[in-house]
Amino acid sequence: MKFKVGLAGAALAAIIFGIAWLFETSSASKAPLSKESYDVIVIGGEPEGVAAAVSAARNGAEVLLVEERSGLGGLMTFGKLNFIDMVQGIGGHNAIGGIFKEWHEMVGADSAFEIERAKSAFLELAEKEPTLTLSFNTELKNAVKDGNSTVIGAVLTTQGKEFTVYGSRFIDATQDATFATDAGAPYYLGGEDINLKDRLMAVTPVIHLTGVDWEGVKERPKKKPSALLK
Repeated sequence: MKFKVGLAGAALAAIIFGIAWLFETSSASKAPLSKESYDVIVIGGEPEGVAAAVSAARNGAEVLLVEERSGLGGLMTFGKLNFIDMVQGIGGHNAIGGIFKEWHEMVGADSAFEIERAKSAFLELAEKEPTLTLSFNTELKNAVKDGNSTVIGAVLTTQGKEFTVYGSRFIDATQDATFATDAGAPYYLGGEDINLKDRLMAVTPVIHLTGVDWEGVKERPKKKPSALLK
């Protein structure tokens, strides 16, 4: 199966593979990496990566969540994309469920959320799971394969040190499916699958505003058009 990798989109690709053994610890980890192998290794601390790691841990797996930044949330926190445009579905019913709903309620259950509060909420979800280990400031260097087919590990770097971690299952939650492509998974770039290789996903500009009366902004559309001219 082929999947698309857009330059501006966040990609989630899950790769299910083989078995494990050796590991070197890292002082840059959120928690000590004392285990030599894990049941599930999630690459990327985007919202989908947090949800995947928490879900795996709740289902009894020993999980390692790797993130190159110093915290969780990816585009929604470090990218400051703090507006959710699908909070409600048809008829006003809540369109958010599962683990993401837990996080959404922690940050106020509204269309927008405060960035630092969101970071703390993602971290709290992860830290509540005793079988989930976090490794921050850790970059993916490459995938490790058994021969030419099965992925069995990942080469990571932190503080200038390189180490390899092995696992039974891998989940790619990087923004551009980096682990999947490093592992040799086939992919399309842009609209290449419909013979439009140069057709890429539109970017999402993010601006930072201060001193805004948001309650006033919400009330303004309720006034009659004539009142808006005053």
